[in-house]
Parts: sequence; C-alpha cells; structure tokens
Amino acid sequence: MKLLMFTQYFPPETGAPQARLYELAIRLKAAGHQVRILTAMPNYPRGRVFDGYRGRLVVKENQNGLDVVRTAIWPSISKSFLPRFLSYCSFVLSSLMLGFRAAGSTEVVLLESPPIFLCVSGVVLSRLRGARLILMVSDIWPDILVRMGSVRAGPLLSAMLALESWAYRNSTLVAVTNPGARRQLRERFPYLQTAVISNGVDLSLFRPGLRSKRIRSMLGGEESTFLIGYCGLHGIAQGLACGVS
Repeated sequence: MKLLMFTQYFPPETGAPQARLYELAIRLKAAGHQVRILTAMPNYPRGRVFDGYRGRLVVKENQNGLDVVRTAIWPSISKSFLPRFLSYCSFVLSSLMLGFRAAGSTEVVLLESPPIFLCVSGVVLSRLRGARLILMVSDIWPDILVRMGSVRAGPLLSAMLALESWAYRNSTLVAVTNPGARRQLRERFPYLQTAVISNGVDLSLFRPGLRSKRIRSMLGGEESTFLIGYCGLHGIAQGLACGVS
C-alpha cells in the first residue's frame, strides 16, 4: 500500500511526535508498505530552520530508507498564539503549493494533529489524490488549548471548533492514543469511526535485563523497590510552573 505520512514534525528534530512518527514509518516500511513523508523544514525546538535547509523551498531526501519531502515554514517558538498560528499557516500553504506534486500518488494519507490547521491541506491533498484520510490525533485541539488558557471564547475558538468538526467529517478514521481520548471524541462526535493506536516501546532497547543497581542506589531504591520513571515532555501543557513562586 502507498502511504503518505503528513506531519509538521519529523527528525532530525527531537521530540515526542518526531520519535513516534519516525518509528511508525520505519515499521510500516518494514511491513512492506511504500511510505513517503511530507513534512516541514526542520526547525524545532530551536525556532529557526536548521543549517543545510535554510532558504530552501523544497527538499527531497532519503532518511534511512524513507523518502522525505520537506517544504518551507516560517518557524516560531513564541509563547504567544499569533506567531505560532502564523507559523502553522505558513506550512499549511507551502505543503499545498509545493508539496502536492512532490509527494506523488498515494492510497492513504496519515495526517498527524496537532496542529489542527494542517487538516486543511491534509483534507485537500487526500481529495486531490483520491486517497483515504486517517487523522492521527495525539492531542485534541482546540480542547487542550482552552484548558491551557491559550485560546479563549471568541471568533478564533469558534473557527477552530468548526475546523475540528470539518476535519473529522472528512476523515475515514480518527485514531487517538488512549481510550479516554476516544470516549471524549465519541461523546461529541458519535458518528466518528475511531481507533486507539497507543504509543509503544522498542523492547530491544527497554527490557528488564537492563536493570542498574547503581542507578537504583542513586535514586534511593532498594533491590526490591518498585521505581517509576517519567520520560515524557516537560513543557507548557504539563503545568510544571503552577504554584511555583
């Protein structure tokens, strides 16, 4: 099957979606599928396009056997919503205007959200290619933005809610990472075809045989102590600054 993975984030950037989508692409290719990635010029988390990509509109490259097409983006890591919104929109436009022909034919478009604005070009690309659209939702926008206080009631929130509904209606399947998110979507959009594709782990890298007595001792744990480690993002959405003076 021909698959187009459509995402704003991809290595050599670092981060949760970058790692997850790269590993998914590698495994889809290993399963015999033809995988191509349409993504932005790498810029995260620095907020500027990486050396070697700067000033270029389209870059085609092969990354460990994966065909990757990159189009221009105006990067921003501002905490203010407007600069980040403009950054999102810049990739929406470049992916449509420059990425359509470069991405080639496909049978399925795997679209990563957030940012939800990428759904505009994702739906258009899937329609133009006659492909099924699978919307992979790792964070439910705009809900999470409202909870964080980044977006308040008004025209922008209304537009984002309308875009969210439109994107779901035009998707063959909406995939989320956990059952709670699936229940949340079904309560609001009972007509949706949904699936749970949870995050996984590479057991060749993480396994019980890698136990370290030295690290357990450093953390104050005995041999029989059950330790839990958090390896996730420490970012704005985690609210780590709340209550800190």
